[in-house]
Amino acid sequence: MPLGSMIEMHRWVIPNGDRLSAAGARRAFALCIRSLTVAPSDIIGSEVIFGELAANGLEHGKGNVTLILWRQGTSLLLSARDEGGWCPGDGPATLPEPHTEHGRGLFFLDAFGRRIHESTSDQQIRVLLPVTLAT
Repeated sequence: MPLGSMIEMHRWVIPNGDRLSAAGARRAFALCIRSLTVAPSDIIGSEVIFGELAANGLEHGKGNVTLILWRQGTSLLLSARDEGGWCPGDGPATLPEPHTEHGRGLFFLDAFGRRIHESTSDQQIRVLLPVTLAT
């Protein structure tokens, strides 16, 4: 999917370490997705994707975390980038042992959406959301 055909729909910038802002951004994202989509959209799955991207950026990255909702044709994508430090994992993610406290983020991204772009050079990840756009 060429980047040039993408239209930015909304942007959330979460200050470094600000979990309260991250929670507010997740609620705003859910409202935005609900307004743009129709059944059989997976709103909860999309919300989990947003939350995991924000949490990974806050926990592992440096500086602000920026999440952008993009429209590309009939699809919605969500990208996440921090200001350095966090790199998305490569390859398929597997579910860790039940008692492990970390390591579920990329598994959830793959379970609910589809990672379509990962770049360690610019610490960016882009995920195709499991939604159907309203016409």
